Amino acid sequence: MYSPFTRAAAFLLILCLAIVFAASCADTADSAGAPGSDTIFIPENTETEEILAYDYTGDDYGGYEYLFLGQDACNWANCIVVPEELNGELLNDAMYNRNKAVEERLNITITFEGVAKEAISPAMAKTVTSGDDVYDTVFFPNDELSASLTKGYFINLAELEPLRFDQPWWDRIVIDMGTINGRLFFASSDISLFPFEATWVLYFNETIMKNLNLDFPYEAVRQGRWTIDRLAEYARAAANLNGDTSFAYNNAANAQYGVTSHSQFISVLLCGAQELFISLNEDGLPYFSGDNERFYAIAEKITGLTGTEGQYTDRGNMVLNNAENSLSTEFKNSRFMFMSETLGHISNLRDLEDEFGVVPAPKFDEEQQGYNS
Repeated sequence: MYSPFTRAAAFLLILCLAIVFAASCADTADSAGAPGSDTIFIPENTETEEILAYDYTGDDYGGYEYLFLGQDACNWANCIVVPEELNGELLNDAMYNRNKAVEERLNITITFEGVAKEAISPAMAKTVTSGDDVYDTVFFPNDELSASLTKGYFINLAELEPLRFDQPWWDRIVIDMGTINGRLFFASSDISLFPFEATWVLYFNETIMKNLNLDFPYEAVRQGRWTIDRLAEYARAAANLNGDTSFAYNNAANAQYGVTSHSQFISVLLCGAQELFISLNEDGLPYFSGDNERFYAIAEKITGLTGTEGQYTDRGNMVLNNAENSLSTEFKNSRFMFMSETLGHISNLRDLEDEFGVVPAPKFDEEQQGYNS
């Protein structure tokens, strides 16, 4: 099917959306910039206050309808890209104004088809195999990437020079880790908040810490002392049977736990310790990198934290009548000191009566440089 959009022009839209969103969120009166260009305004405490981001030449695409396919709803991140109207909420209105600005500048209409997460892959496969070319851009579930990659459904983004992956609106970590042998089939940018809200953190209940006379971990984080061992110390202090005979969640109506999460928590701790199962060699090819003494030492610490009753419980052990946002619900019920989840879960805690805090995933030891989440 003929389309007036070339691949380069289609991704030009993505660049414009990302750039104008940054300008929309900036508290700057003249953030629109000059015609034919967009300007990103950087906070004053950075070395560069203003960056000329992209010269899109003011092309006119004749009213083309640009269609996104993505997830219609999510309880752990913000998946909105094309708000239907202004509603007074900061993020919603910034995205709405961004989209309208890009529509006017390029003479297009931006639309979004929202479906259930499990329907995204079949919908994309159908349009690719049929050659209908329905969708311009797909927000694709990362846990289903491999099957679609092996079937050749994606194009090599590294070949599209206009994308300019060296620019600040792209997520460099995703691009660097996703580039294999010079080829890149997915990318992340400022166009959506979804990747940022998918960042894993540790929420903690300040009230429980106060009751146990524990210091909030903020200073430990600032001083580089927030480690797996330190988290385990807090978890041991919080574990309390409160009259129950066992920490087995199904039988413990009153027990309090140190940390709760689910299966991905192991990967979160490994990432926080800056260890990966798979790394890239100097030629950009993947290899198994888990066979080393540091990896084994980290695994031992993780096992010590998560394998001790009371210190940790997995969401899979919980009986919560299949309640949505079950971890957030139980966190609000003060059943555990720490909850490890995505940053997007913070929206589920708006009605939490206790004070709570957020810290990054812990380091392996104090010698490790920096935190990874």
